Amino acid sequence: MPGDVKVEVVTVALATGATDTTNFIKAGFGTPKAWIIFSSADITDNNSPQDQSRMSIGFGDGAGNFCISHVDEHASAKVDSDAVKSNTKSYIIATPAGITIDGTSAAIIDGVQLTNTSNVSNDAPFVTVVIFGGDDFNFSLDSVTTPNDISPPGDTVQVTTNIDQSLVFFIGTDISGEDSISTGINNSFGVVHINPAHDTFTNRSIGWASDHNNTVGTPSSELCNDRCLNIITESGTADWGLSVTAADATSYTLTEDNSTSGNGMEIYALALDLGRGAGVENLSTVFSVDGPTAPGTFSITGMGFKPQYVGLALTDLSAESAARAGIATDAEAGVHGISSIGGTGAEACHSWYNEDAAATTNTATTFRSRAVFLADHDTTTIVQDHSFLAFTNDGVDLTINAEDETVAKKWFGWGIENSVKDRENLEALCDGIMGEENFYAGPFEVV
Repeated sequence: MPGDVKVEVVTVALATGATDTTNFIKAGFGTPKAWIIFSSADITDNNSPQDQSRMSIGFGDGAGNFCISHVDEHASAKVDSDAVKSNTKSYIIATPAGITIDGTSAAIIDGVQLTNTSNVSNDAPFVTVVIFGGDDFNFSLDSVTTPNDISPPGDTVQVTTNIDQSLVFFIGTDISGEDSISTGINNSFGVVHINPAHDTFTNRSIGWASDHNNTVGTPSSELCNDRCLNIITESGTADWGLSVTAADATSYTLTEDNSTSGNGMEIYALALDLGRGAGVENLSTVFSVDGPTAPGTFSITGMGFKPQYVGLALTDLSAESAARAGIATDAEAGVHGISSIGGTGAEACHSWYNEDAAATTNTATTFRSRAVFLADHDTTTIVQDHSFLAFTNDGVDLTINAEDETVAKKWFGWGIENSVKDRENLEALCDGIMGEENFYAGPFEVV
């Protein structure tokens, strides 16, 4: 039966031992097939920031482990910033002195198990795992080599997945070697939605950078509405980017732009097939949204379905960028976050900060069990604090606990519809109770 796709959001504090395991369990989920792992290295679930700007984003499926990570030194007159890329780890947490925690991931019954391969700090940071599964869910986890782009830009690479892609997530950084660290931060996270006809591609991405050994700290940031990855230089200029520009039922095409500096880079992609091919599918979407500027309820609408999972990429930027024309290098560039909201009310927000133009730069990370949690660039003021309220037939409602913005800030997001099989099971139950001839096949919700 098509459409049986399940997504859950699970957050647990990581085990402190050097080889310990941590289980991320959702009872009744079954054995997952693929997952995304987020950690901002914060060991407390409160409003107080943790020193050092650090963020790890990883993909796993039990056979493959991929991640990117960064560290931006706190309270230093010359900021030491570094980026990490790995094709053997699902999570990496570092300090300016080096990697302190890393590990791999594997599927277990009803969840995912993370296994530390090191934890020299003996810290227990909060980690969020977004788990994908279900009878009709398919995926493709890939390491993709970027094309050797030449002037004029536009070289392409076709990624064969052998699935009909609905959403594809991307992580990348400006490091040529696998399992290596490079000074300076040039990282990016993005996602694309491919419509069922394979002729519309909604690309979104954030790119963030920090200049290594800079005396006052110079963060830079860009939120693109036409790229699935965008890499910017340490000095805050356009470097290289990728967009999904074509697709069919078994592959998609990436087009590179802007610079030859991205030639031959390995980037990591997780493609999701949400049950197409038999007349019924789980719907999905990628969208842009303006953050709120007033208290009350914040409603994200326009999805066209009731979601079971929504993710948000959060910035303090006030505008999106097209054609690499909107890179910020001011205070707005020092604030980023990624939020995960699950169908059973689970919510988790990881955010990271780099203060702009400070003689002794303050950097920080936070974890909050919130749908949205952002501070300003020096973490002195909470600018957004939202709790999950409900999924609606057209999106998600959030309760605003705190809000301190006068200009709407730009975010992008993605959503996956409630399982089609849930609706079919409900209809079958009604048929059994009432008789098919008495069943009203009008609108209804799965709750």
